[in-house]
Amino acid sequence: KVLGARAAYDALLNADDKNLVTNLTKLEAAEAAFAGISGGGSAPAGALNGKFTINADGDQILFSKGNLQYQASTTTLRFATNQYDMIGADNANISDTYTGWIDLFGWGTGNNPAKTSTVDEDYSTFTDWGTNAISNGGNEANLWRTMTVYEWNYLKGTRANANNLRGQATVADVHGYVLLPDSWTLPAGLSFTASPNNWTTNVYTAEQWAQMEAAGAVFLPATGHRDPEIKGVGEKGWYWSSTPLNDIISYDFEFNDTISRVFGSRIYFGQPVRLVAAAAPSPLADAQAVKDLIDAIGEVNYPDSK
Repeated sequence: KVLGARAAYDALLNADDKNLVTNLTKLEAAEAAFAGISGGGSAPAGALNGKFTINADGDQILFSKGNLQYQASTTTLRFATNQYDMIGADNANISDTYTGWIDLFGWGTGNNPAKTSTVDEDYSTFTDWGTNAISNGGNEANLWRTMTVYEWNYLKGTRANANNLRGQATVADVHGYVLLPDSWTLPAGLSFTASPNNWTTNVYTAEQWAQMEAAGAVFLPATGHRDPEIKGVGEKGWYWSSTPLNDIISYDFEFNDTISRVFGSRIYFGQPVRLVAAAAPSPLADAQAVKDLIDAIGEVNYPDSK
């Protein structure tokens, strides 16, 4: 695991022997420092490139490239090909043997994505969908997770310039909601109006959206939900958080053409999921100090076991 430049800096600063590194822990710290300088880590397959701050500690996440989808007949989870892709009315076909795909899920059904019970008690334990391997998202367990309500709130309303980095839009004829990354530069020739409270101000073709996406923009399509009938397709979105409000309601991020808010829904409702992953650490402002410290140590003698 990459320690990061800050941890490596502290480890080297407190090293007993500044002239020779022979202890394996110190050697790993030096390697971690170099990794921190160059950015360290890597994003999982299927991640978009925009970074979003989710708490006061400055932690950042990357959104997956599309909403989560599930095929019960093969027990396969995948991300939608495009951010604006959604299943719509065909979610009504949900079953344990359905050969098509669904993208509306009861709360915390990572252990049984095709669950359709309308009994709240059947959803009392949250299992994150990200504990599973996502076929086009790195195909390993535990690379992804669902955001908490606190993270949704921070991203939507607390991070720097938050109110200017979100709003309703229509992308490739699909209604939905745009979230812009912390560092945002609008592509040349395009426009974006924050919180226009309509679907018609921010309108992008698929080609124009490709430019927005390349710049880090996220789009959450208005998928509707299952209640237990399919409702609100193309007009409303309810995206699950991992945080329960009580025994029958869990928090979500909701929007339509006039509002967006963190609210809550019954836990047996089928709703969309957009998973996130931790963003790779960025170089620290004092990275040069780390490099200077390593240079001052001199030649590194690798242990024979290395």
